[in-house]
Amino acid sequence: MQEQDDLRYFLNRKQKFDVRAVLILLHQGEVFVRQENSKQELYILPGGAVKFNEESQSAAEREAYEELGLTDLKLEFAGILENFWKLKRIEYQQLNLIYRQEVNDEVYHQLQHLDYQKFDLPPNSDLKWVRVDQIEDTLHPKGIARICYPKAKVQHLINLQKINF
Repeated sequence: MQEQDDLRYFLNRKQKFDVRAVLILLHQGEVFVRQENSKQELYILPGGAVKFNEESQSAAEREAYEELGLTDLKLEFAGILENFWKLKRIEYQQLNLIYRQEVNDEVYHQLQHLDYQKFDLPPNSDLKWVRVDQIEDTLHPKGIARICYPKAKVQHLINLQKINF
């Protein structure tokens, strides 16, 4: 949802650009994701729009708090993913600034038992821990799973989505 000062802009009626801070939270081979559509297996990582005059790491920390109630994270920059796709005749270009952290058992269990209705999430959000190696084909944007490993090097990825959603 568009909030004040979000870096989300329609250039015209058919083209939209936005900048998104993305959180990769890892624990023993699992990554924390949101199932985007309960009818099909499609996952995205937590995060949201960077605001004007906000540093991307601050945006990632803010999103972690707003969406998951997490504070005091020690996020590391993991990469950039340029994402291009088309949805309902609108072309999108999105810059994903990605931050990653291996979380401890306490945070892992906190996220497993969190009441997500108290946070800034889309209705019917289904958040869960899943094995990274089992969702490489269903984690969007395509290619982002390459960064979902604790020792993965900082990467610059580009996803040119060929299909329309």
